[in-house]
This record gives sequence, C-alpha cells and structure tokens, in this order.
Amino acid sequence: MRQVADNLISNAIKYGREGGSVQLAVYGDDVASYLLVRDDGIGLSPDDQNRLFRRFFRARTDVGGTGLGLAICRDIVRAHGGEIIVGSEQGVGSAFLVRLPAKVDVMLPPIDPEEALDMSGAVTTAGRSDMEATG
Repeated sequence: MRQVADNLISNAIKYGREGGSVQLAVYGDDVASYLLVRDDGIGLSPDDQNRLFRRFFRARTDVGGTGLGLAICRDIVRAHGGEIIVGSEQGVGSAFLVRLPAKVDVMLPPIDPEEALDMSGAVTTAGRSDMEATG
C-alpha cells in the first residue's frame, strides 16, 4: 500500500499546477478504509479517465513516466480486495480514492464513483465531508 500512496501522491505533484495544492485524507469505518489524494492540477478528459488504469497509457507524453504506475496501483489494490477510482475535470483537478476492506475476507459492496467523488470538493464516501479526517 505504500507504493500505491507514493504513486498517487507523486502523480498529484507531477500533474499539479505551479503553486497548486495536493490534499490527502485517510479515514475508515467498520466496512472499509479509505485513502483520498486530490490535486488542483490539469485534470483529465473523460476519455483519458476511461483508459487511465491500462498498462502503458499516458495522458500526457510531455511528462516523464512509463504509464505503468496507475496500472500497478490498481493491481495492488485489487490484490487486497479493494478498488481504486478516479474523478477528474479538466482545468479543475483530479481525485483518486482507494477503498480497502476493513476486515480480512470481507467483500465490499459496489461503490458509485459519482457518489464517492465530487469534483466540487465534497467527499461523500463513508459520510465524510471534504478532508474532515485530516483534522
């Protein structure tokens, strides 16, 4: 999971805007644990969002990378029984949410990305408001 967090944070910095911000939150409940990484960077088109977790896909070729990081993140998260989703809007930024089961051998109910990630700033998953868990 350290590799997942490192990659998401590194991408948020790499694709962020000059003088922008990266927000992190970690929180949980009896069902799941969550990691949220949000930036106010360049954002992604809907087409790019659909291909983002494919091996070797790169939304931008002017920024270094192999296009493997997010595919590896997805595989690691799935290996732990979780899921990773993205919400993004061009010119506004991106938010990545990792959700993992709070208990071993517990299947998570499906997550609705539009309900979980709202690019206007609210994180509605698990009833948390925007960055509430960061104090």
